Amino acid sequence: MTVTLGAAAGTYVVSRQQTPTFEAVSSVVAVRNETGNNLISNTLVTAPPLPQGAVDEAVHSSTVVQDILSRLESTLQDPVLLNTVRADLQAELARNSFERIQVKARLDPQQAGIYEIRASGETPAVAKALANAAVASLLQWDTDRATQRVSKARISLQEQLSALDLRLNQLRGANSQLDRQSLLQARSDVLQSLAQVAVLEKAATGTLTLVAEAVEPAQPVAPKPLRNAVLAGLLALLLSIGAVLLADALRRRITSEDDLTVFGLPVLGRLPRISPRSLRSGLLNSTQTGLMYEMVGFLRVNLLSQIQSQGVRRFAISSSRPSEGKSSVTAVLAQGLAASGKRVLIIDADLHRPSQQKLWDLHSRGRPWRVLPGARKDAEPARSLAAAVLNPHGAQALAVSQNVDLLPAAGNHKRDISQIIEHPDFQSLLDRWSAAYDVVLIDTPPILALSDTLTVARRTDGILMVVESGQTSLPELERAVSNARTAGSHLLGFVFNKVSRTENAYYAYTYGYHDSDPRDFSGSTEAAPPTAPNLGRSGD
Repeated sequence: MTVTLGAAAGTYVVSRQQTPTFEAVSSVVAVRNETGNNLISNTLVTAPPLPQGAVDEAVHSSTVVQDILSRLESTLQDPVLLNTVRADLQAELARNSFERIQVKARLDPQQAGIYEIRASGETPAVAKALANAAVASLLQWDTDRATQRVSKARISLQEQLSALDLRLNQLRGANSQLDRQSLLQARSDVLQSLAQVAVLEKAATGTLTLVAEAVEPAQPVAPKPLRNAVLAGLLALLLSIGAVLLADALRRRITSEDDLTVFGLPVLGRLPRISPRSLRSGLLNSTQTGLMYEMVGFLRVNLLSQIQSQGVRRFAISSSRPSEGKSSVTAVLAQGLAASGKRVLIIDADLHRPSQQKLWDLHSRGRPWRVLPGARKDAEPARSLAAAVLNPHGAQALAVSQNVDLLPAAGNHKRDISQIIEHPDFQSLLDRWSAAYDVVLIDTPPILALSDTLTVARRTDGILMVVESGQTSLPELERAVSNARTAGSHLLGFVFNKVSRTENAYYAYTYGYHDSDPRDFSGSTEAAPPTAPNLGRSGD
């Protein structure tokens, strides 16, 4: 956004400093010289019809341009502007590219119609003078076309008259009188023809007629600072978006467990990509059999083996960035732990993008609320993390499934997570609520999104990092791990999430204990219905 605003502002300032350009327009009409009267038609000399493109070529011809400059000398009083226009027109002639004078035609199939002559100048007066001079020179060129043949005839007759005069002056002798009479008669005929030619020259017309002279423009046509600023801003925005997309495409993605060995942490589990067909019954139902069921079992065993203590075990589930599936992993892990007989409490601490209540919706409809340890049944219910911290006597969790209770985030009220986790009683409340459970899973925001996640993690046995196969970039994960270690948080290991079809095929062959259709693991998770989000839900 800063780059976009900077580009727009810079373009606006530069445009404001540019010399304004004014444009004046004059127009002529091309007509067919058909009077319908034979007598008149026989006494008129007209130019032949103009072919397509002839006017544009004529206006930009050397003859017409020189005539335009001659006319400008009598109309433009400023010698500096006159020299500038002269230099520009001569330079345009040399490179055969024209900007000062342009022609726009609106013609019918018979090449009759309107020609607009547009001229640009540094001032309104220059633009007007140049447009009118161009039209005047064009009309003169068109008239000259009509008189060209008549002029040739006049020159020929004048040459004949000169020859007759010369012969008359040279006559001598007795027979000279007869010859003189003959020559005088011929001379009279030539003079009569010259008189007729003179009349025809005066009556000669072209095919172009003036329609409207140019007037001084009130506003410049360029520059347009506001328009240029908007276009520059849009271009900068598009380039910025393109640069971000390109940078994202060029980042190294984590595509296998080998990419995670550099961190020195174990991969505690891998979870397959769930197909839309499997998700029609809900995410949690799709994890109760088949490959997903087996893989969640491995994750459960590996995770619990990381903690040697026999008391309550608290884990923070997080990721480096959104949409990697941390909330879905939290839900399926809770279900796997509950299936093994563990009592599980899920705390949704992602107050900005809470997902747990939606994930458990199909399972928790009509389920009761349980009073958490330290709370009273007769107190005002506090049925979210934010409310429970502020009113611990009414803290309640929703029994979303057998052996699984959920303390939702904050309902429809988004609060700053720091107000919750930095509350003086948060640690003691966490210890009190955990007393009734074997395992507590805390769904936290992505580490790179909110640093408060690391504060929560220090009050647990460690962080379980969710990594999305083929999407999580190595630099992002490196920053997240570095931030966690700098903050003193204990990293337990990784969950490799949304594993591809080919990788799933290997594990299905290796373990071979399930009876589900392997096609269940070939689809994308993005098409999951709202009531049963998948492992890659945008709020994870």
